Amino acid sequence: MKKSLLLFAIAMLALISCTKGDEPSPGPAGGASLYMAVRELTGVPASIYDLQGNTIYTCDKGESIQSLVAEGSDWYALITRAEGTYRVVKNGEKIYASDGKIWCFAVEHGVFYLVQEDDKGSVWACKGWESQQDKGSWYCQPLFEVNKDRLYNTFMVHDGSITMAIHGATAGISINGADCPLSELDHGFNWVYGIDFYAGYWLITYEDFETRKNMYWWKDVNYECPQHFQPTASRIVNGHAFILGQKTTAQGEGRIYGLPAVLIDGIETVLSDDLQGFEAKGLTSYGVDTYILVSHSTGSISCVYKNLHAIRLPDIKLPYSVGHYGQNYSEKTNLGALGITAIAVVERPK
Repeated sequence: MKKSLLLFAIAMLALISCTKGDEPSPGPAGGASLYMAVRELTGVPASIYDLQGNTIYTCDKGESIQSLVAEGSDWYALITRAEGTYRVVKNGEKIYASDGKIWCFAVEHGVFYLVQEDDKGSVWACKGWESQQDKGSWYCQPLFEVNKDRLYNTFMVHDGSITMAIHGATAGISINGADCPLSELDHGFNWVYGIDFYAGYWLITYEDFETRKNMYWWKDVNYECPQHFQPTASRIVNGHAFILGQKTTAQGEGRIYGLPAVLIDGIETVLSDDLQGFEAKGLTSYGVDTYILVSHSTGSISCVYKNLHAIRLPDIKLPYSVGHYGQNYSEKTNLGALGITAIAVVERPK
């Protein structure tokens, strides 16, 4: 009991640290809003909120939001149920459903792309679009079968081409199913945390197949991540390489703690020394502003950083208070206590 209360106290101190954001109006400029998806709790459905605390979308009981993507004023969410069914919604309306597992999801120019598994265990890259003649009717077409050695968990789409890294001792990527070796890299990929492309350059963050070191390839140069830095995701933002992750440090009695950290063009920044057990795990941007999702390893508490500074999250009125032990029903709970699973910046319709 004492241990549980101690862990609870530590978690709440972390949440207070998160919600002390020093920007009274942290939202994106230019008529846009930050949307945040939160997990399902007992009696509280998974939902999407904005920074003003408005409810944008509410899932059905038993559903969770796996991905949240925005393109202009449109937002898309990949939603899954515990029994393994999936659906894609656009601005709250269902546009696709599947009984097969959807591994990853992306949107480009109003078209969605996904990698899904069929009932025979085969994995397919697919493309979905809205009919131009019959608005509101959506189609999803399998493009190619994905080989088993593809690391499709971090696929990317650029100009309609689907790119995945290839697992193995020889470095290479697959573009629309065709192999493209990367002779510039010494070894191959054991795991890939993120893959992105911008202005002729690749950013690939990976675990080296041979050495198991965490590396990243950026502007045709291979780099080793700083010691004790564990990547979780990466992306190019305004021409800069962002690698999200966790910095592990030893603090007494041999115990290891993780702190949320980010590499920007190779420069490491620990976002907070107070958030032990947290990691930077999600990123979105709008103009010159970059938003980073930071969450506890349990997913129970989250923060959002704008341009490397914690921002103030709204309080949400729920059927009961979450995370505030002993308080009464119908009190407000800070959004960070609900556990944010994904973030995206959505422009307001003009």
